[in-house]
Amino acid sequence: MSPVTPVRPPERVTPVTPPRPAPHPAPQPNPAPSPPPRAEAAPAVQLGAEADDVPPWLDLPPEELDDAPQALIEAPQLPEEPAAAAPSAPGLEPTPLGEAWAALFGELSVAALARTLGMQGQCLRLERGASAWQVTLRVSGEALRMAPGPAKLEAALTEHAGVPVKLDTEVGPVTDSPALREAAAKAARQLAAEAAVANSAELAALKRHFETTRIVPGTVRPLSEN
Repeated sequence: MSPVTPVRPPERVTPVTPPRPAPHPAPQPNPAPSPPPRAEAAPAVQLGAEADDVPPWLDLPPEELDDAPQALIEAPQLPEEPAAAAPSAPGLEPTPLGEAWAALFGELSVAALARTLGMQGQCLRLERGASAWQVTLRVSGEALRMAPGPAKLEAALTEHAGVPVKLDTEVGPVTDSPALREAAAKAARQLAAEAAVANSAELAALKRHFETTRIVPGTVRPLSEN
């Protein structure tokens, strides 16, 4: 028989437990920012020179206001603004012929060059005969006599008169025309509107309550241009 080798029992193995990781600390919340330090109120300082400039009627006790002179109680009045110069149309010298031409031209139906010629022209001759009319206009520049202005104006005059009309034109200084008369009338309306505002009770009341009330130049317009 062969010899028997004794079998050693297996060694007992002890399981090794792995080390646990260290716990991470919980994040701490950021601290709220501290409020900025409050500035201390500056002590009240009384200005000597300015404090003494208080109007005398404000220093009076209420019971003495009734006995105070009226000149002290009322606010000082500022000087009135000088009246604006009346606008006028430059170079207007009214004439009887100019007035007659302005009335006649207002009854015509013309446009473009014919209207410009009639508006800018000064009437030097206006003969209304039973069988024919003679009209002479003076204009300030040669451009106003360009065709077809004179011919169209002459045709409008002929249609209005019912008889042939001969229209002549010349170049020279103009001192009375429908355009100048319209400018003068517009200036008169503007002056009347400014005077109405300046003398209104509403403006006087504003000036009593607000001493610096002023009319801004160029802001007053007539209600109607007609």
